[in-house]
Amino acid sequence: MKICIDARWISPELSGIGVYTRELIRELSLLDDRNKYVCLFDANETLEQTRETTSFDQNPNWSATRLKHGVFSPLGQLAMPGWLKQQEIDVFHSPNWMIPFAAFPAGRRGRIACVVTVHDLIPLLFPDNAPRSKKRRFFPLYRTLMQSVGKRADKIIAVSKASANDIVEHLPVPRERVEVVYNGVADTYAPGTLPREPVILYVGRLDPYKNVPLLIEAFAAVREQLGPEARLEIIGSSDDRYPETAMTIERLGLSRAVTQRHYVSDTELLTSYQRARLLVLPSSYEGFGLPVVEAMACGTPVVCSRASSLPEVAGEVGVQFEPGNLQSLSDAILSAWCNPSPPGPLQRQAARFSWRRSAEDARRIYESA
Repeated sequence: MKICIDARWISPELSGIGVYTRELIRELSLLDDRNKYVCLFDANETLEQTRETTSFDQNPNWSATRLKHGVFSPLGQLAMPGWLKQQEIDVFHSPNWMIPFAAFPAGRRGRIACVVTVHDLIPLLFPDNAPRSKKRRFFPLYRTLMQSVGKRADKIIAVSKASANDIVEHLPVPRERVEVVYNGVADTYAPGTLPREPVILYVGRLDPYKNVPLLIEAFAAVREQLGPEARLEIIGSSDDRYPETAMTIERLGLSRAVTQRHYVSDTELLTSYQRARLLVLPSSYEGFGLPVVEAMACGTPVVCSRASSLPEVAGEVGVQFEPGNLQSLSDAILSAWCNPSPPGPLQRQAARFSWRRSAEDARRIYESA
């Protein structure tokens, strides 16, 4: 069987989707010696970056190719059906919601099976939570495309039970076509040897549903109780559409206590997890919440909202709060700061999530599709 993984979702500055795609490629190339794979890229830079970080092409069953059109290119939509046939692909896997629609006619199962990972339905369920995004501005088109994905995909991978339930309810898709395959955490995420610092860490984008201004408000509310050395560190790409984070820092006079780093390397991110006293993910919705499991693998206590998939991932070792509630978040931060969970239970919870298991499940889905 010949499988194509659409690696055009990998960008030089990795997002959660890029990490997901890279780790699947890494693990599948290590475990699968019975199927052939083609990784599809649209830029030499990301192709070489993926080669260096995964060594996928050391497996003789793996190859890579470039298509000059990006995931969202109309020309790419026109070119993909012929390319897939020419390459004699049996299964096409898109690691995110966009697929080459013409290659997979709605209601008709073709020779090429389509597997698509839908991480979340945030723009569909909460369109006002990303008011300046393209998905919000072109909401009717996005909704139509998502419903079309549901009709055309042979299998949909959901990264949590919460996301799976949303997919079945809102696309809608028959439950038997949706499979839950949790994300994983790389083996490199482990406790460090350097001492912890008085730092609250946030990792992620700055979209409104992430509730970063609320986190800053909570930090300001409890800062005196945390001590004069306490700091808040925000790691996430800058986004001119959402200036609220910077505005909140300025309004509360916290420029010396709050630092923002817009992008860090894998090594720098690992060090940040290892040194932080706790991680806070205050999102009102997450398809999975990679920072939670990455922090736990490093033995770092976690505070997260009691929303969507986060209770699944954090389990009983994560300190949870009511989403959007400033007092609840402030209390949770104080609790985790003053009575941190020991590393052992945190690491055991993180060990439930493995990229190797994710890859094994993906291979099973490819073969069944």
